[in-house]
Amino acid sequence: MDGENNKAMAEVREWLTRIDTKQEHIIQLLEDSRARADDAYEKADKAEDDAQEALRTVYAHQKEYYKRLDRDDANRKFTIKTAVGLIGTVVTILIFLTPILISYYTP
Repeated sequence: MDGENNKAMAEVREWLTRIDTKQEHIIQLLEDSRARADDAYEKADKAEDDAQEALRTVYAHQKEYYKRLDRDDANRKFTIKTAVGLIGTVVTILIFLTPILISYYTP
C-alpha cells in the first residue's frame, strides 16, 4: 500500500511539475506577447504623431497655395484692367486727335 501511495504521489508530483512547466511557458509567452504589444503600441503612437505632423504641414502648404492663387488672381485682374484702361485711353486719344490731325494735314 505504501508503494502504491508513493507511486501515486510520484505521479501527482510529475503531473504538477508538468503543469508548472507549462504554466511557466505560457507566462513567458504572455510576457513576450505583452512586450510585442507594447512595442506595437509605441510604433503606432509614433506613426500617429508623424501623421498628425504631416497633416499639419499639408494644411499649412495648402493654405499658402490658396493665398498664392488669390494673389496671382489679383495680379492678373490688375494687369487685365490696366491693359484695358491703357487701350481705352489710346483709342480715346486717337478718336479725339483724328479730326485735329486731319484738319492740320489737309490744305
